[in-house]
Formats: sequence, C-alpha cells, structure tokens
Amino acid sequence: MDDLKTRTWSQIQLDREAPFEQGTTLDLFIEEDNLIRTYDLLLREIDWSIWEDTYELQKGQPPIKPFYIAGLLLYGISERIRSSRDLEKATRMRLDFMWFLEGQTIDHSTICKFRIKFESQLKDLSKQIKIIAQNLLGGGKSYSTDGTRIRSNSSRHGARTAKSIEKKLAELDKNLATNLEKMAIQDTLENPQKATIEDLNNATNKINKQKEVLEKAKKVAIERDIVKQKKDGKKAKSVRVPVTDPDSSIAKNKDGGYAPNYTPTTVIDNDTGIIMQSDIPEGSNESITVPNAVIEIEDILGIKPEELLFDGGFKAGTNLEFLDMNGIQAVAPIFNTENNPAIRDDARIAVLESDYEQLPLYGKSLDKSAFIYDKEDELYLCPMGQEMLLSKTATKKVNGKDVKIQYYTAQNCADCPLAKQCLVKAKNRTITRDEYECYRDKLAEHMKNGGNKTYKKRAPNSEGGFAHIKGNLYIRQFLLRSLNKVRIEWEWICSACNIRKIARYLTI
Repeated sequence: MDDLKTRTWSQIQLDREAPFEQGTTLDLFIEEDNLIRTYDLLLREIDWSIWEDTYELQKGQPPIKPFYIAGLLLYGISERIRSSRDLEKATRMRLDFMWFLEGQTIDHSTICKFRIKFESQLKDLSKQIKIIAQNLLGGGKSYSTDGTRIRSNSSRHGARTAKSIEKKLAELDKNLATNLEKMAIQDTLENPQKATIEDLNNATNKINKQKEVLEKAKKVAIERDIVKQKKDGKKAKSVRVPVTDPDSSIAKNKDGGYAPNYTPTTVIDNDTGIIMQSDIPEGSNESITVPNAVIEIEDILGIKPEELLFDGGFKAGTNLEFLDMNGIQAVAPIFNTENNPAIRDDARIAVLESDYEQLPLYGKSLDKSAFIYDKEDELYLCPMGQEMLLSKTATKKVNGKDVKIQYYTAQNCADCPLAKQCLVKAKNRTITRDEYECYRDKLAEHMKNGGNKTYKKRAPNSEGGFAHIKGNLYIRQFLLRSLNKVRIEWEWICSACNIRKIARYLTI
C-alpha cells in the first residue's frame, strides 16, 4: 500500500472565492467544435426584425432580445431540456447555455410566456431555417409524410362521457348553491368572520373554474357523439373526452394501449431529412393534412414537390386527386398487381383452379384487386368471370367532401368454388367504386413501374424522424394544452430538429 502522505494529487485550477485570472474568459470553457457555437452562427443569420418590432422598449426594464430566448428554447429541446424551470436552471448552471446567452439569466415565467406568444413569428423563423437548410443541403423534390401519436398533457383516467360530465356539473351546482347560502348567512351576522367569507369565496371561485373546464369538455363530447352516431348508428357508444385537454382524443398508442393523444404529422425531404412541414389535425385523421402541406412547401421554396411518399393512412381519394391535379406523383402501397392471376387477357374467363391460392387477400377474404373493372360495359368481373352489375349509388363524406360511391353486386355466389374465400356474412359479393378510382389506377401503374423501389425511402425518413423525436429527444408527451398551443409546441420541436441537423452538418 502506498504512503498517503507522499501521494501526489491534482491541483485546483480556480479558487472559488478568488476572481478569475486575467485573460480567463467564458469562451475558453467551450470547445471549438461544440454545437452551441454553430447554433449561435446559424441563429445570427435569421432576420429577427418581425420579433423585435412587437416589443415596447419605452417602459420597464429593457427586454432580452428574442434571439436569445428563441435560441434557448431550440437548443434546450435538442439537449432534452424542455420545461421552463429546467431551462431557467440551465441558464445559471450550464456553461454552454451561459456562453450562448452571454451571461444573461432568464426566469421561467418569461420563457413560458415567450414559448406561446409569437405564433406568426415562429412560423417565419421556421421558414427561414428551412430556406437555410435547402440552400446548404439541397433537396426540394421528393418528400415523405407520416403521422404519429404523442400523449397530451391530460390524464387517461380523467376522460369522461357527456353523461358523466353532466352528472359532475350537477354536483358542482349543488356545492355552489351551498356555498352561496353560507355566504349569505355570514353577511347577516353582526360580527361575520372575515376568514370564513374568504374561504367560501375561494371555494366558490374554484368551483366556477371547474365548471368552466367541464362545460368545454361536455360541448366537445356532445359534438363527437353526434359524429359517431352518424357513423355507427344507434349502437354507437358514448365518446370519452379528456377533461383537462378536450382537444385531444382517446386513441390507440403506437406502442400499445389507449390514452389521450394528439396525432402530429411531418413532411420530410427525402434527400436531406429536413422537416419541411408539420401539423396537428383535429382528431386523428392525419390524411387531411396533405393539401395544406403541399401549399406550405411551395410557399417556402417557390416550387412544388415532384413526388410525395405516404402509407395507407394518407391514401384518401381526395389526396390522390389533389396531387394529380397539381402534377405531383403519389407513391404509396396500392392493391397488388404483381403475380396476380386475376389480371388476365380475358376477364370473362375464370381464373384457373391451380391459381386460386395466389389470388390477393384483404384479411381473410379476396381483395378488391381480384375483381376487374370493365370500362366499356361499366361493370366488374369477378375471378370466376361473373358480371357484377351496378346495384346502387350512395354519397359519403370523405375529408369533408361529398363523394359519390357506386356498388356493384354479383349474383348466385352460393355455389361458387371461391365462396369461402370471397364472402364474409353477405350472400353475394359487393365491390364499391368511387370517383377517385381512376387515380388509384394511375398509382397502381406507377408502383408497378418502379414506384415500389422509391417507396422504400419513406420508412427511414418519416419513421426515423419520429424515432429521433421520441427516442433521442425523449418527447413522448406535450407540455402544453389545447390544440392551438400544442401546434405551437410542435413547431418549436420540429424547428429544433431542423437546426440541429444543419448544425451537425456544418460542424462535421
């Protein structure tokens, strides 16, 4: 064992109570290749005038420049620091934050207000970052879009139906009436206790706030019940609404289970990985974001995308029509056209018995791609060559638009050798065709001629982007409540991802 008295220890470099030596600066503590230096350079390329013009500089203490607070939020997200209190702590404790802010400290209330105050300015900041990325990294032709689920700031156990909310409101009304009665009694006393009146007044205010929250949730629950009843009829179950954030919806998590969620979407440049557009739709219908995404990208870059890759969740006919009308190639999985024995020279001749097992399936029954449409005679032909004539026409709402749907039904399916593969409960098979079928046919042709190879780019970009946000940045729940505020928070998150990607590129 060595002699402790003779052991040599490292020497302290700075005396805590002594001033820094001459020549020692905060800059010396930040490495030359530290990302915060690149963040600083990038953010100084941004035009902050539309932020600064909103400030009143004549009253009170001089405000901190928006450059610093916005940079704090963006860098904080990339460093897994999101809450206002944790960011305030970082301004006092972490050298990289102190270096960027040049010694300024920012209290959590200022950070909290700033985060949600500048919605239009944040959009402009996001746009400038994307333009910088496009100028540095290129891209701008091929994009992938997808959606995910991120928890809302609401307890899954606090979700209620309209009926249960009504019951809770009745209880609060009863408690409110009791408090008002007690307050009236106190007013009639010669020596009313001031503390008692204040307590009753505080309790009454608390009840009124609870009522306000429940009334909003009740309104949302009733609206969603009406929509569900139109879809499912009289057997529709009552919708449960998260009371603390009724703008969110109880939905299935990507990793299992159900919880109050939002469904944020992104459109990512396939060549650069930059998030060129982000959104959060009302409810969980992510497909409605496509038209607005294309418009926003064209506004940012001045050119339309050449192709857009997406999965089945975005494959609504309205989207296929919109993309086709704007000269944008849709790339998405479509009904099977490869090695499909139903696609034959003469569709009126039955498929060979040896090919029955090769017919495409959707679940346990034959897929629609096993039925061939005859444009000249305006009818479908089943795998056995039987004609399926138009039986009825109906109208259905698709992404807010009335869509005409035609139903083609076969006859005498009972004795068909494919009946077990083809029929589910119904006696005769029915195929539907709407006004967007021609766009699906175009998509199928494109996928057959090379589109399937292009589609392989989608998962690494879209799903990889969400994996980074959830896995690396630990963003699995929003901090804010209400759809508008959550959209602002999502814009901050996506902008933080973009600026970090640019900073890493420049640092490397």
